[in-house]
Parts: sequence; structure tokens; C-alpha cells
Amino acid sequence: MDNIFVVGCVISTVFFLAKFLEMRFSVEEPRPLKYLMRDTVVVYASCIIGYYLLLQFQSEVSSSSPIEVFTDNPGF
Repeated sequence: MDNIFVVGCVISTVFFLAKFLEMRFSVEEPRPLKYLMRDTVVVYASCIIGYYLLLQFQSEVSSSSPIEVFTDNPGF
């Protein structure tokens, strides 16, 4: 799962299908498909931005060197 765009596309597709089915079986007045596509694009962008930020913070945390401490008996 290294390709961020494929992961974002899969998540957006699942979101689109869930919202489309909800819209079809809902008793409320159906919303235009334009709004559903807009929400799907927002979900896709959110997935990509969130994954990018996660990678940025993860590399910063994992690249820190271990703390060196003196654990021997003192020489005085």
C-alpha cells in the first residue's frame, strides 16, 4: 500500500458508493449528483493530504538518534 493515489482512490470510491446508496434509499429529497462528486473530491484530497502529513511526521520521529547517557562508575 505504498501508492498514496491508489489508496485515496479506493477510499473515495467506497465513500461515493456508500453515499450514493444512502441517497437512493433515503426518504428525503435526493440531492444532485454534483454535490456527491464534490464531497468525493474533498474526501480524496483529505486522504492524500492526511497521508502526506503522516509520512512527514513519521520520518521526523523515526530519524531521531538515541540519547547517549553515561552509565559507568564515575572516575573520581
